[in-house]
Amino acid sequence: MITPDPFEQKLSSLHPRALPPEWRAEILGRAAVAGASQPRVKGPPRWLAWGWGAGIAASLLLHFATPEDPASVDSTDHLTALPRADIIHAWLAYNHSDAYLQP
Repeated sequence: MITPDPFEQKLSSLHPRALPPEWRAEILGRAAVAGASQPRVKGPPRWLAWGWGAGIAASLLLHFATPEDPASVDSTDHLTALPRADIIHAWLAYNHSDAYLQP
Protein backbone atom coordinates (compact mmCIF):
# COMPACT_ATOMS: atom_id res chain seq x y z
CA MET A 1 0.00 0.00 0.00
CA ILE A 2 1.29 3.42 -0.94
CA THR A 3 1.43 6.01 1.81
CA PRO A 4 0.17 9.44 0.80
CA ASP A 5 2.70 12.18 0.46
CA PRO A 6 2.35 14.86 3.18
CA PHE A 7 2.91 17.64 0.67
CA GLU A 8 0.09 16.37 -1.54
CA GLN A 9 -2.17 16.09 1.50
CA LYS A 10 -1.41 19.70 2.38
CA LEU A 11 -2.12 20.81 -1.19
CA SER A 12 -5.42 18.97 -1.31
CA SER A 13 -6.51 20.61 1.95
CA LEU A 14 -5.98 24.10 0.52
CA HIS A 15 -8.94 25.80 -1.08
CA PRO A 16 -8.35 27.86 -4.22
CA ARG A 17 -9.01 31.56 -3.92
CA ALA A 18 -11.68 33.12 -6.04
CA LEU A 19 -10.38 35.47 -8.70
CA PRO A 20 -11.58 39.07 -8.63
CA PRO A 21 -14.47 39.58 -11.12
CA GLU A 22 -12.75 42.54 -12.78
CA TRP A 23 -9.92 40.26 -13.86
CA ARG A 24 -12.31 38.24 -16.00
CA ALA A 25 -13.49 41.33 -17.85
CA GLU A 26 -9.91 42.52 -18.35
CA ILE A 27 -8.71 39.13 -19.63
CA LEU A 28 -11.63 38.74 -22.02
CA GLY A 29 -11.19 42.31 -23.28
CA ARG A 30 -7.51 41.77 -24.03
CA ALA A 31 -8.26 38.45 -25.74
CA ALA A 32 -10.87 40.11 -27.95
CA VAL A 33 -8.41 42.84 -28.97
CA ALA A 34 -5.66 40.29 -29.68
CA GLY A 35 -8.03 38.09 -31.69
CA ALA A 36 -9.30 41.01 -33.74
CA SER A 37 -5.79 42.17 -34.65
CA GLN A 38 -4.86 38.84 -36.23
CA PRO A 39 -6.07 38.48 -39.83
CA ARG A 40 -8.11 35.41 -40.65
CA VAL A 41 -6.66 33.29 -43.43
CA LYS A 42 -9.20 32.00 -45.90
CA GLY A 43 -8.00 29.10 -47.98
CA PRO A 44 -5.83 26.04 -47.56
CA PRO A 45 -2.72 26.00 -45.34
CA ARG A 46 0.49 27.16 -46.99
CA TRP A 47 2.06 23.71 -47.13
CA LEU A 48 -0.99 22.34 -48.90
CA ALA A 49 -1.10 25.21 -51.39
CA TRP A 50 2.63 24.77 -52.14
CA GLY A 51 2.10 21.03 -52.63
CA TRP A 52 -0.78 21.59 -55.02
CA GLY A 53 1.23 24.19 -56.92
CA ALA A 54 4.23 21.85 -57.23
CA GLY A 55 2.00 19.00 -58.41
CA ILE A 56 0.31 21.17 -61.03
CA ALA A 57 3.67 22.53 -62.20
CA ALA A 58 5.07 18.99 -62.53
CA SER A 59 1.97 17.88 -64.44
CA LEU A 60 2.26 20.81 -66.85
CA LEU A 61 5.98 20.22 -67.31
CA LEU A 62 5.43 16.56 -68.15
CA HIS A 63 2.51 17.39 -70.42
CA PHE A 64 4.47 19.88 -72.51
CA ALA A 65 7.75 17.91 -72.44
CA THR A 66 6.18 14.69 -73.75
CA PRO A 67 5.89 14.42 -77.54
CA GLU A 68 2.40 13.94 -78.93
CA ASP A 69 3.46 11.33 -81.48
CA PRO A 70 5.59 8.49 -80.04
CA ALA A 71 6.82 7.61 -83.54
CA SER A 72 8.57 10.99 -83.77
CA VAL A 73 10.97 10.04 -80.97
CA ASP A 74 14.41 8.90 -82.14
CA SER A 75 14.60 5.16 -81.45
CA THR A 76 18.41 5.22 -81.00
CA ASP A 77 18.22 7.32 -77.83
CA HIS A 78 17.88 4.28 -75.59
CA LEU A 79 21.18 2.91 -76.91
CA THR A 80 23.13 5.91 -75.65
CA ALA A 81 21.84 5.31 -72.12
CA LEU A 82 23.27 1.77 -71.91
CA PRO A 83 26.71 2.72 -70.57
CA ARG A 84 25.08 4.91 -67.94
CA ALA A 85 22.80 2.03 -66.93
CA ASP A 86 25.83 -0.24 -66.49
CA ILE A 87 27.45 2.33 -64.22
CA ILE A 88 24.28 2.66 -62.15
CA HIS A 89 23.94 -1.12 -61.80
CA ALA A 90 27.59 -1.44 -60.74
CA TRP A 91 27.17 1.36 -58.20
CA LEU A 92 24.02 -0.22 -56.78
CA ALA A 93 25.73 -3.61 -56.55
CA TYR A 94 28.66 -2.01 -54.71
CA ASN A 95 26.35 -0.24 -52.26
CA HIS A 96 24.53 -3.47 -51.45
CA SER A 97 27.75 -5.38 -50.81
CA ASP A 98 29.85 -5.25 -47.68
CA ALA A 99 32.96 -4.20 -49.60
CA TYR A 100 32.67 -0.56 -48.60
CA LEU A 101 32.63 -1.55 -44.91
CA GLN A 102 36.12 -3.07 -45.14
CA PRO A 103 39.03 -0.74 -44.19
